[in-house]
Amino acid sequence: ATYLLGLVLGALVCARWISRDKSALLASFARVQLGIGVAAAISLGFAGQVATLLHALDYSALDASGLAKLGLVVALVVLAPTTLIGMSFPLASELAVHRLSALGSRVGLLYSLNTYGGVLGSLCAGLVLLPLIGVQAAFVLFVLGNFALFGALWLTQPELRGFPGLKREAALSAGMVAVVLVLLGPGYIRRQLTLYPGEKLVYEETEDATFMVLQHDDPLVGPFQQLVVNGTSYANNRPEGRRYMALLAHLPMLLHPEPTETVVICVGTGTTIGAASLHDRARQVWSVDVTRHVFGYAKHFVPLNNHFFEKPHVHQVASDGRHFLQVTDRRFDVLTFEPPPPIESGVVNLYSREFYELADARLAEGGIVAQWIPFQQGFEEIHRMLVRTMDDVFPHTSLWIPNRDEGILIGSHQPLRIDYAALAERMREPDVARDLHEVGIDSPEDLLATFVGADDDLRAYVGDVPVVTDDHPFVEHFFRYPNDRFDVRDALAHGTPIEAVLTGPLPDPDAMAHARRAQEKLWDAERNIRGQQWQAADADLTAALAERPGNTYLTFIQGVTRRVMERRQSGAGDPR
Repeated sequence: ATYLLGLVLGALVCARWISRDKSALLASFARVQLGIGVAAAISLGFAGQVATLLHALDYSALDASGLAKLGLVVALVVLAPTTLIGMSFPLASELAVHRLSALGSRVGLLYSLNTYGGVLGSLCAGLVLLPLIGVQAAFVLFVLGNFALFGALWLTQPELRGFPGLKREAALSAGMVAVVLVLLGPGYIRRQLTLYPGEKLVYEETEDATFMVLQHDDPLVGPFQQLVVNGTSYANNRPEGRRYMALLAHLPMLLHPEPTETVVICVGTGTTIGAASLHDRARQVWSVDVTRHVFGYAKHFVPLNNHFFEKPHVHQVASDGRHFLQVTDRRFDVLTFEPPPPIESGVVNLYSREFYELADARLAEGGIVAQWIPFQQGFEEIHRMLVRTMDDVFPHTSLWIPNRDEGILIGSHQPLRIDYAALAERMREPDVARDLHEVGIDSPEDLLATFVGADDDLRAYVGDVPVVTDDHPFVEHFFRYPNDRFDVRDALAHGTPIEAVLTGPLPDPDAMAHARRAQEKLWDAERNIRGQQWQAADADLTAALAERPGNTYLTFIQGVTRRVMERRQSGAGDPR
């Protein structure tokens, strides 16, 4: 929007003031090229400071005031050069129509060149220059291109050489650009984009995005890796996230009697696809991500992604998730999705009714769909819309919340019916049992304890909220809704007893009761952690561990909680 605003402002300025002096049209056009070069060089400096400027403005993407702050920073980066670019085309039009008899053909030719230039510029910048020479070098190349255009005009148009002051302006402009580029120095953009704590394992500017893989040695949780895409953290393998990421694969794979064909859309660190690859019954596992580069970064997230990229039965597909489902003729037993949060731009396409209808068309008989619902994002009404949307397509849905208000939504055409003995047998597969143990799931009871509700009970919780569709992407308009925090107790008020979805009685009701109390205490602890009630959270986790002694995930969370408490008591603060 800011870019287009600049073009309009430039055209307006040109029409109102600059183009009126017909004797100076060529000189004005030449001056604008110098101005674009200077403004672009300065914009390069601002571009490297975007994160710093947004931090200084206390910017938050979840706050409506953030739009104005973001708009201000974007204007600093792009408004000046685009305004000057907006002047160029009207000036070129004026220069092209000196002969009235050729007005139509000259303007038509100019519009054609402008259109072809826009297309070729986008293709060359995105597919050639960015991956080959990077953002900064491409920026400088275009700055030099504007000066080269001025030089060509100077050499071929004798009238310019006699225009008063133009030579001095050119020298001054070139000097300003040289000073700016020297001050910024080579590698400026890379230095600014990598101002993150931790060791930089990967920095790559590609045709898809700018990627970083960071290695952290966190005083609370120990070493872990993080994937950053265009400055936004998309995934990491901290234990808190690993639990739900692993269960996004394990849960539907365990609920399905024979998941031979599985697809995971959105790869990230590969934790989910790695978990899916462990199941003995999975003959073909398809991993799909919109960019091929994430597969190359997977080696940095081992062993938590279980080396999925080395397994012959795991297929790597670089494709948009919807496009993959549209063009494949395969049918899948399990489809599991972990796209970015739905409030990110464009991601609603992986949460809409049309997407679930497409997924439904690719399900084999008895197939299961699993979707991540990030309740911790706030805007609780929006997340109920997401649940309602899947329920609108699949007759039977169930909600599971393993931790941190991270929901896993299961959809199918069959009612949820769990055979405890079959579930226990599947969980005893050695690789599956090991992976589940590492995220604190040691028994069928631990897994079943994360179940919240299904079908009519879940619909009662969701209420009469609208369905998200491609043409009504409500989740992208989240500022229209109150930013209320999700509270698992609201969902539990409409919960379904686990006994209602089992095919037979529990073999050990006491074990189930212990697991459920531990899970409820974990939910309480995480709610207290969000509220920075550390002592209450510690008490909740102590109670949870009393129910499930030695549980790896509960032990980890309590360890983190106590280290935060120790740091706060010592005055060191919370390092998160």
